Amino acid sequence: MPSSANKLAAARQVEMIVRQLETLSTFPQVAGNALRLLTAEWPPENSEFVEMLKADPALSARILSTASQQIGPAAEQPLSIEQAVEVLGSEQIRDAVLSVRVFQAFEIPAAEQEEYDFRHQLALHALATACAADQLAQEALPAPLRSIAFSAGLLHDLGKLALLEVMPKSFLQMVRHAQSEGVSLIGIEQHHLGLDHTTIGKRLAEKWNLPRPIQTAVWLHHSDTEAMAAHIPFIEVASLVHLADCLARKAEIGVSGSYDTVEEALLTAARVRLSSDLLDRVFSELPERVQNLSRRLGLHTPAAARHYYGAIHQTAAELARLNLDLSQTSRQFQIKSRQVELLDQFLGRVKPQDTLESLAFHLAYVLSDAVQGAVCVLLQTDLGEPSVCCFTVDRQGKQYSALLQLPAGKTVAARQEKEEFSVRIIDAELDWFFDKFSARLNPAISYSAPLAVPGFRLGRVIFELAQADRLEMTAETIGPLCQAAASVLQTADVARRNLELSERLAEVLGNLKMARRQIAQMEAIHSVAEMAAGAAHELNNPLSVISGHAQLLASSETDPQRQQELRIIQERTEEMAQILKDLMSYARPAQPEKHIHSVLDLVNEAIRRTCKIHNLPQMAVRLEGLDSLADVYVDFEQIVEVLTHILLNSLQSYPGENGPIRISRTPLQPPSGAAFSISDQGCGMDPKTLANASKPFFSARPAGRRRGMGLARAQRLLQVNDGSMMITSRVGKGTTVTITLPGT
Repeated sequence: MPSSANKLAAARQVEMIVRQLETLSTFPQVAGNALRLLTAEWPPENSEFVEMLKADPALSARILSTASQQIGPAAEQPLSIEQAVEVLGSEQIRDAVLSVRVFQAFEIPAAEQEEYDFRHQLALHALATACAADQLAQEALPAPLRSIAFSAGLLHDLGKLALLEVMPKSFLQMVRHAQSEGVSLIGIEQHHLGLDHTTIGKRLAEKWNLPRPIQTAVWLHHSDTEAMAAHIPFIEVASLVHLADCLARKAEIGVSGSYDTVEEALLTAARVRLSSDLLDRVFSELPERVQNLSRRLGLHTPAAARHYYGAIHQTAAELARLNLDLSQTSRQFQIKSRQVELLDQFLGRVKPQDTLESLAFHLAYVLSDAVQGAVCVLLQTDLGEPSVCCFTVDRQGKQYSALLQLPAGKTVAARQEKEEFSVRIIDAELDWFFDKFSARLNPAISYSAPLAVPGFRLGRVIFELAQADRLEMTAETIGPLCQAAASVLQTADVARRNLELSERLAEVLGNLKMARRQIAQMEAIHSVAEMAAGAAHELNNPLSVISGHAQLLASSETDPQRQQELRIIQERTEEMAQILKDLMSYARPAQPEKHIHSVLDLVNEAIRRTCKIHNLPQMAVRLEGLDSLADVYVDFEQIVEVLTHILLNSLQSYPGENGPIRISRTPLQPPSGAAFSISDQGCGMDPKTLANASKPFFSARPAGRRRGMGLARAQRLLQVNDGSMMITSRVGKGTTVTITLPGT
């Protein structure tokens, strides 16, 4: 498994990338309709244009963010799209809409079709959740919160949309992983990224200053809201959005990226005190409502790129006028901003919701303006961390963030009683930095200055200064700025640490439900073990007596019919004894004796035993990539038994019971250990059979079948070996069993 330090570093890297997002992307047909409406008479009617803003995640988030930032503290209260439009002026709305990026404005390349299709399905799921939340809110939420329920449902998967923007290929791979295992996407994200889309969405919602009820819904719509009901403001909105999300998934409108069951989650209805009649009505009306909204947005419009081109042509004249006005305004702003002192510039940029990263970029931008060169802010807020955060603004004003590993013995932070502020020329201590960043900062004209508070230096700033004769004046000018910025950055770091602790608490509470389920499962297995032990104790002796007497009577009986009946009695008693033995073996398997083995050795031995059981000279099996798998740490006999049970089931799915069977390496491998799949092209299983396939004594075979302990026994042995098994199947298409085994 990845170390905690590596997972933390990965999580911070992902968070840095996501936090650079300024907007989400919308579809070209939506952008085209928006451009068309922007050229209409202003203000727009309160129907078509506002409905479009309300139903598209990218436009909705941008409008709410712009309005919330203008309102300030009032954004703590619910703010609907209708209210946001009333708050903003026509130019602000136009600027906000035009600033939203357009995904695939040109024809879609074949390589990006999967991303486009998933975006489309995720948009439909967001619409379905929003519609369901809007209807449910009329009964479940107090009047002030009802108007924001639609937006909360629409933006509840803000983190998924952000991940799809910044790392589409990796995110789609995680979705496919969740689909193949039939689990929630959250666990897959936490495993690969160190955090999940709810935390990412919450951070982004905070950066964009979205209304607090929406932030809560984005963050906690997958959590155990009942446990937190007394502590988190607007938790009822998150609970309602969770229920709406479940209804949308149950209605199979769009795709959410999670594939766990929603039936248990629908019990949330009891918490929000909604009747089953209301849920049934919302569920039945949901497809039509979503279809109507998607048509208004233009999501089903063919030739989306041409539609967008036409809208651009219509708005060209208007945009030219707006761009001219914007250029004149920008020039005036630049002239005035140059007259303001550096400290005032920095403090003017600071907002209550700013994070450590955004504050570092504020400082870098102000310094870059002052020195007329590239600037990098290096932060190491904890002396124990082996890495340093780098926030760079280059000569063109572009920003970059990175997390760098420090060389052994190097640091940019220090504990000290007092450090006088001084600017010095770059020396050999920063060679490690310029090995990576010489393309963005020229070491020949670069200088460094400390970022320190009393008792602690938390980093340095490195900046270019082409005119050496300005060094003394520059040092005096930026000194108060660096000292003030260091205090602000340290305060933000303390706030970040407290925030991480609160998020960790929410994550722990959210995992309680899963833990309770696992405990219940173990208690059930323990009950089976106790029952089996009692049954074996009470029944084995009577069964032995019955079997012995039947055998004795049969040996002295001369009537052939009675002899046959006595033999049947003996066989049935022996079968009952074997059932008890199988039950005990399932409930209390032997403790594994683990050693290091290759997957190929385990598979070959299982194939040999399967052929022996079936009296086959050889089996139609194809092995692919097993020799490249990592070694595993398991009990050899138990895992071979697992594989044998699975191979026997695969053979029995064919009429001739001989194959073919394919055993191959899976594309996605665990950090430690190995994963591979066993696939057949047999009769397959329907959903009901698949759901019960690994339960004890279940079998889809007709009368005269075996007892159905094979897959149940296999799953139990995998559990005691710290492995796992996931089964996918389609009737008439075959079955695939994916097995994951632990490493050392």
